[in-house]
Amino acid sequence: MMYKPGHITGKFRSKKMCGIDGCQRYHNSLLHNKILSKMPYQTGQRDRSVQPMLNCRLANEPRKQLFKMLPIDIYGPNGKYEILSMFDEGSAITILEEDIARKIGVRGQSHPLTLQWYNDRVVTEQSFKVNVEIGSRFDDKKFTLKDVYTVNHLNLTEQSFTKENFEHFGHVPLQNYSSTKPSLLIGLNQAYLGVTTTWIQGDNDSPIAAKTSLGWVAYGPTKSSTRSSPRVMVIKEQNLHKMVSDYFEADSFGVNPTSEQLESDEDKQARHILETTTILRPNKHYEVGLLWKKFPPQFPSSREMAERRLFSIEKRMHKDEKFAERYKEEMAKYVEKGYARKVTQEEVTESYAQTWYLPHFAVCNPHKPSKLRIVFDAAATANSTSLNASLLKGPEQAQPLMRILLQFRQGRIGVAADI
Repeated sequence: MMYKPGHITGKFRSKKMCGIDGCQRYHNSLLHNKILSKMPYQTGQRDRSVQPMLNCRLANEPRKQLFKMLPIDIYGPNGKYEILSMFDEGSAITILEEDIARKIGVRGQSHPLTLQWYNDRVVTEQSFKVNVEIGSRFDDKKFTLKDVYTVNHLNLTEQSFTKENFEHFGHVPLQNYSSTKPSLLIGLNQAYLGVTTTWIQGDNDSPIAAKTSLGWVAYGPTKSSTRSSPRVMVIKEQNLHKMVSDYFEADSFGVNPTSEQLESDEDKQARHILETTTILRPNKHYEVGLLWKKFPPQFPSSREMAERRLFSIEKRMHKDEKFAERYKEEMAKYVEKGYARKVTQEEVTESYAQTWYLPHFAVCNPHKPSKLRIVFDAAATANSTSLNASLLKGPEQAQPLMRILLQFRQGRIGVAADI
């Protein structure tokens, strides 16, 4: 006989009573609990595609044990909140109910998380990776939990604990709680919190009290029974839709063109500045903000450098009257069009951390000797700093050379233009 994953004895009825150790259930004696308890649980093929993060299982029979649950304080920007936590060595991650995260005011990066309940349903929800502080109820020690996942409902089992029911816990500082569900599941990534330094044990049918970094916690077998419904949960960080999408993206790599524009962080910053500062003036001209690497910029004094460059230009003007005349004409055009104005005496004497004096010089084209063009030198340096060094280059708008060369295979004639 072969047993498949998920097999349970309740599906196989026998006309003959078991009889082993007084068992009055109607099943074959080969299926008795003592034999089944020795059979290791194995997952089928369907489980292998899931990344198991948590496996918390309860039997559908009266249980006689306490899970490792402990009342603690959790802290956030909105203050302190009292919750019940649970240590689970079967969980690779730490999970917090989203309602608690909202109450203490913590928020983190959105992250997809899939919760699969066996024989029930599969739920994919947006989780948040948060960092929280927790502490013991009996001292002032606090511990920071990093990369904690939030879920809408942790849905762990409800548990009660009364210290007075156990004589060997008489002097142990354990806190009672009644019919409470854990809101925080502490996984293996926070294993140091569950390390036991001292423990107290009664007989083999009594729970153990263990001292951890978060205080004393009671867990293990008890002589009283409680009934709870079975719960099995498996969590994975990647849902099926994304896995299929990633597969096809890898399959078509280098074949299909991508609409996503690959940009560096600096280009993204420059594009954001362009999109947020570009405006159309009433005169139908556009105004664009400068692409500062850091804002506000900090400049050293540059007036002395600019004055030296100005004296050099004036010296040449004294030697060449035609050069001086054309230079003055070009500068007058800047004032006439509103590109430049004369600063006031107060502006000259006032000191600004963002002031930069921009030198300029003339460029003459040998093929157009009568035309003079003024160039503002943003590469001029003062104390090893220049205006260009404080600005981002911005995203590349020109066509890549490789694309231009490949386009010659599409048409016979290449066209170039200049503005």
